[in-house]
Amino acid sequence: MNKQYNKIGVIRIDKVGDLLLTTPALKSIKQQWPNSKTILISSHQNSHILRNSELVDKIITYDKKINFFNKIKFLIQLRNENLDLC
Repeated sequence: MNKQYNKIGVIRIDKVGDLLLTTPALKSIKQQWPNSKTILISSHQNSHILRNSELVDKIITYDKKINFFNKIKFLIQLRNENLDLC
């Protein structure tokens, strides 16, 4: 049984090495669900690394230093993405 997902979120808000080690998983996601949209939630300093990659359809940046109200805005933005899997 192969369930279909429209939007898959991958969260990597840590260091660049951790993000690079995630690329095999992103490749597997694209192979398993080629019609799904892959959304990377990344730290601000790492958001440029996979910007032109075919493994990611959209990048949402997260800044750990934002204030409480901007964190709420960020969470609302994530919720509005309607991710099927994260």
